[in-house]
Amino acid sequence: MGERYDLAILGGGPGGYVAALRAAQAGLTVALIEKDGVGGTCLHRGCIPTKALLASSELYGKFKDSEEFGVVVSDLSFDMPKAVLRKNKIVAELTSGIEKLLDKRKVTLIRGEGTLESANIISVQEHLINMTEDGPLEDYEPLKVEADSIIIATGSKPIIFTGVNVDGSVVMTSDHILDCEKIPESLIIVAGGVIGCEFATFYSTLGVKVILIEALKRLLLPCDKSLAKQVELGLKRSGVTIKTKTRISSLSSDNGRAVAVLDNGETIEAEMALLAVGRHSLSDKIGLSNAGVEVDLKGFIKVDNQMRTNVSNIFAIGDVTGGFWLAHVASAQGEVAASVVAGK
Repeated sequence: MGERYDLAILGGGPGGYVAALRAAQAGLTVALIEKDGVGGTCLHRGCIPTKALLASSELYGKFKDSEEFGVVVSDLSFDMPKAVLRKNKIVAELTSGIEKLLDKRKVTLIRGEGTLESANIISVQEHLINMTEDGPLEDYEPLKVEADSIIIATGSKPIIFTGVNVDGSVVMTSDHILDCEKIPESLIIVAGGVIGCEFATFYSTLGVKVILIEALKRLLLPCDKSLAKQVELGLKRSGVTIKTKTRISSLSSDNGRAVAVLDNGETIEAEMALLAVGRHSLSDKIGLSNAGVEVDLKGFIKVDNQMRTNVSNIFAIGDVTGGFWLAHVASAQGEVAASVVAGK
């Protein structure tokens, strides 16, 4: 058994690390368990890296149109590896900043994959200790983290539906494409939500032939109609082909190219494809049943207005609870849960 803490937090995203800082500030001993980098989806696979890449493409787009303003640029090109390197540098700097804050508040950061063993114990497969290239050593024992209270902040993962074969290089999710250093000649994007429209903007600015497929009647359906219309007009001006009210029956890689088969039987090919149909609660495989934590029919953890689950000492925050999937919402929920645990 490892050390015992007042609070253990499973997941170090914008909900988890904010909860850790708030709880430590209130005088609690806190362990934060994270299998990747602190900062979660927002910092590593969402808001921050996409905006970093969009800033690069926006600058490139301005130079492409600069002759209209009397600014002549010769031999203009876009260096994708350098854009990705800049994006990674920004992410690394922000990750380091969060880690320093956690260290300053004396939060114990445990790097590994955690699973609830009971209502008070999290079993952690530590990634950076006692590991070989083939996995854990034979005599490796998972670390047992014991805590009076637990906050689940495991976030979300990309949705991959039946008929889609994601290989990570030709057919990708947003998790994969953010690290892609190749500029394809053509790209299929499935779904015209926020993620799909961001990547359609990025790649079309670089001159990529983008085909955006949306099952609903218009892009960005949850958003304001007039706003969505402006986005659609901007994408069309950039040369994006938009197919609304169109569903795909399959998407896969064939001889190194992405092939999408539509419900009407039409086949569309491109050099790469991005599946951007959204994300889903990462609540499976974390041992919820071991602790008796209840989820709804969609797999979201049920919580009350104090972010408490049906198990009195276990709380859940962020994407794993459904609701508004926004970083600042997760952070606010983390502050609520941490304050309740601290008796405030």
